[in-house]
Amino acid sequence: MNGKQIKTIFILILFCFIFYFIVTGQINNNLTNLRIQITDLKENYDILENKSNSMKAEIKSLLSIKNLEKIAEEKKFNKPTKEQKIVLKNDKDKKE
Repeated sequence: MNGKQIKTIFILILFCFIFYFIVTGQINNNLTNLRIQITDLKENYDILENKSNSMKAEIKSLLSIKNLEKIAEEKKFNKPTKEQKIVLKNDKDKKE
């Protein structure tokens, strides 16, 4: 092999290494961007899940109030006035 062939082989190998490092750098950059997007999506999902859970709890409380109002109407309970005293009894307070 003469010097010219060695130079061309060396330049070809150098070009391959440069190309390899450029491609791997781009792949790593894309992977980093995807990891950032994954964390952003997870954070957004957690925020939306918390909002959804709070909305579900609020809906349940509103439904329970509506159910209590329906039961009061069925049993013909009247709303107390400001002058009336209301005594609430708990079955747990009773001794057997």
